[in-house]
Amino acid sequence: MSIAIQCRSCKNQLQVTLKQAGKRVRCPGCQETVNVPYEADLEEIQRAAEAALAGSTEKIKIRCPGCKKVLQISAASAGKAVKCPGCTKIFKVPAAKA
Repeated sequence: MSIAIQCRSCKNQLQVTLKQAGKRVRCPGCQETVNVPYEADLEEIQRAAEAALAGSTEKIKIRCPGCKKVLQISAASAGKAVKCPGCTKIFKVPAAKA
């Protein structure tokens, strides 16, 4: 099973396996060395990708702290930083409540 990670230098998508976790690989696009996340991080990336492929369409409504516009954000974005399309302020989406 391969997982896509992104080269920080050229933004090229690299396919890595769990065997490469914690190691460094060379980007075929720009030849920069890319650190592959540790296994636990790769498994989290894999779960997030699978959830995205499953078509999770659940949305949450939040208010931008900058322009106060009400936004509908994917529930999968909870706890992550997003950019308001209106004022371009970057803010963290509150974590989902239990």
